[in-house]
Amino acid sequence: MVGELPNWMKKAEPVVYLRISSKEQAGADSGKEPKDMPTLLSQLAIVKQGLKDAGFKMPKKANVFFEVASGGERDRPVWREAISKALGMKGRTYIAVKEPARWARDQTWGEEAYAPLKAANIPLFSSLDALATSTVADPRPTEHFFWSIKSGVV
Repeated sequence: MVGELPNWMKKAEPVVYLRISSKEQAGADSGKEPKDMPTLLSQLAIVKQGLKDAGFKMPKKANVFFEVASGGERDRPVWREAISKALGMKGRTYIAVKEPARWARDQTWGEEAYAPLKAANIPLFSSLDALATSTVADPRPTEHFFWSIKSGVV
């Protein structure tokens, strides 16, 4: 954690995005639906623990998104669905991921996808390091900088 997390996040409804890069990375999970893959369910457990440690709400089942796609790809359907879900929610929300590299492995595409969220005051939250990105209402330049660095480092 770099700075204090915004207090409002404790009452907000999280949207969770979980991703692995490929079917090969899934190993024994190959052939299963993403929502049934132990690899992604393990990611979900890590995210939930991070939310719990931060004192945040647990996600509703309808707000959890599972995807098998390269983080370097610009057009990931489930990624876009999670973003749309967050943008369409009433009340405060944020998108939680295990770590910044799960959001995007290409900084340009990650920033492009994040821009409408930032404008709508919806931060990204990394559960492994309790790191939240900037929004228009809550500039967090140091945290955003660290997010960008961690997107390219595993």
